[in-house]
Amino acid sequence: MKKIREKYNKISIAKISLILFLLVGLSSCSNDNKDVVAIVNDREITKVEFQNELNFYTKYYANKYGSDYLAMKNEDGKRNLDILKENLLDSMIQDEVMLKDLEDNDISIDKDDVNSLEKEGIDNLNGKDSLKANLSAFDIDLKVYEDVLLNDVIRKKHKESFLDNIDISENKILRFYDKNEDLHQKYKYIALEFKDENYANTLRDSIKNKSLKDLVDKDVQNFNVINSDFVYFDDPLLKKSKMSKKGEISNVFSYENSYYILQITSLNTNEKELILSARDLLYEKEYDHYYKDLMKKARIKIFN
Repeated sequence: MKKIREKYNKISIAKISLILFLLVGLSSCSNDNKDVVAIVNDREITKVEFQNELNFYTKYYANKYGSDYLAMKNEDGKRNLDILKENLLDSMIQDEVMLKDLEDNDISIDKDDVNSLEKEGIDNLNGKDSLKANLSAFDIDLKVYEDVLLNDVIRKKHKESFLDNIDISENKILRFYDKNEDLHQKYKYIALEFKDENYANTLRDSIKNKSLKDLVDKDVQNFNVINSDFVYFDDPLLKKSKMSKKGEISNVFSYENSYYILQITSLNTNEKELILSARDLLYEKEYDHYYKDLMKKARIKIFN
């Protein structure tokens, strides 16, 4: 089977939403080959590939959050640009491990897979014209967008191929649910995101105990609005807000260089639905275990 990467001659655009982890067997070496940043299962990740992806993301973040975003530091004093570089290399390494596993299991990806995912994106954005407008706003051409989709398809296929071949008993799911009390309730919330802490505090003082939705319905807004799906209490924003009761409004709190006000709008205590959510979470955990095991077994060298 022709290798997926060669078949599409792609520059993968990896998702930067990954948890950094320690890999058993991963080594860091002095770079005798000046053109290579890492070798994964005998396949080189070149500096050119790395720089191409880094250029894409620096442009994306500058357009989305402002030109100074990558120079800003997080709560630990680390620049966003340095975090981006570390996460990007981790992501590219993980891509190669996934690709190898797909090839080893004779799982192919064709243009129809990419087209199907592209259609989902178009539908979510209410049409192709809206999609093109979004791409133009971030100065991203269609070819790069298709590369992003291909990478998403690879990740989706890898996960689906694993989940299609495992079976978890109902008893194991119920034991998992009963053992973890945090799974017995889910929360839906609305959060307002601010860049200016003083403005956020002023607004918080003015709303008293009103619904945040009243602010969202106004014509003029100086904040972003986040409407969550049902989530567990370990959701990063919800946990940071320290809210657990429906209707109460949080004080202003900071998270990843922004300021937030959050209000829980709904609770889910339906046991049947919660058990199904626990089942999905258990499947996710099984996949995560499988995936981390692949990473541990991979032959990885990172060059300084």
